[in-house]
Amino acid sequence: MPLLAQRTRDGRLVVMHDALVDRTTDGSGLVCEMTWDELQLLDAGAGERVPSVEAALAAANGHTGVMLEVKASRTGPGLYRVVQASGFAGPVVYTSFLHPEILAIRSIDPLAKTMALIEGAPSSTAVRCDANVAMVGLDHDSATAEVIPRCMRQGLRYGSIRSTNPG
Repeated sequence: MPLLAQRTRDGRLVVMHDALVDRTTDGSGLVCEMTWDELQLLDAGAGERVPSVEAALAAANGHTGVMLEVKASRTGPGLYRVVQASGFAGPVVYTSFLHPEILAIRSIDPLAKTMALIEGAPSSTAVRCDANVAMVGLDHDSATAEVIPRCMRQGLRYGSIRSTNPG
């Protein structure tokens, strides 16, 4: 279950794919410019509200593991702390196109499971050097017969993803 985490203006971590609420709610504007209370006034469909990361973890706990994507700078360590405080029992993989966020999580917990999301074909060493990960999420179009063996030679596990970076 992938959860994409962003921070509100008042510091709450919420699950929202897009930087703007326009596509998925009846509101408009940037998540990072709204407070938690303002987000809770928005309808995300059938009366549903934008969930906090804590609420999403509580709903998933005991049922599945989660893949948490850090969508905004300076969010990784806070996301890690929220997961630890939640007592979430399943496996957690922290992912991001923002590789410094992955490094920040690894600085707190060197054993945290992390995945660098990348667009385009990675250079032979860039992924491991930039993000210190054992897994990469390759853009679907980049998972080619040339790139996959390169990842394998580096000892990187890989997966093909649909790019979610632009939003």
